[in-house]
Amino acid sequence: MPAMTPHAMSLQVGLTLMKGHMFVGQRALYFVPSSAGSVIWSAAGQALGGAVGALVSMGGPKDATGPAGPVTEEMVHQACVTSKGVIFEPAKINVIKQTWLTRLIRYEGRVYGARHGFPKALRQEIGVWATAYGIKTKGMK
Repeated sequence: MPAMTPHAMSLQVGLTLMKGHMFVGQRALYFVPSSAGSVIWSAAGQALGGAVGALVSMGGPKDATGPAGPVTEEMVHQACVTSKGVIFEPAKINVIKQTWLTRLIRYEGRVYGARHGFPKALRQEIGVWATAYGIKTKGMK
C-alpha cells in the first residue's frame, strides 16, 4: 500500500471543534483528531506505541509534519478507530466543497465544517479521489 500524506486542519461538527490531520486513502477520507484533550491523546498514543500511537498523539494543525515516517491506510484506519476520528466513506458523502463562503463535507446528513478551509495540497488530492468515486465537489482542484 502507498504511504499517505497527513494534512493538518480543523473540522467542526455542531459545537465540537476537532484539530488533527486529514488523510486521503483509497477506500475513504480519514480525519484523525489530535485535540480535545491533548493530554489524553498523548497518553493513548504512548500506550499504543509505534506509528499508530504517533498518529493518535501527534500535534494539532500547527504541527504540519504529522506522524513520523510513512503510514499506510490500515494504520490510519486503526488510528481513527482508536482516537474516535472520522472515516468518510465515499458512498455516504453528499458533497465536498470550498468556496469563499463555505468549506465543508456533507456526510450522512451531517455537516463537517472545515473551519480554516482545506489546504491546497489536500484539495487537489480530494479532487482526484472524489472524481474517481463520482462525488460532487466544488473548489477541489
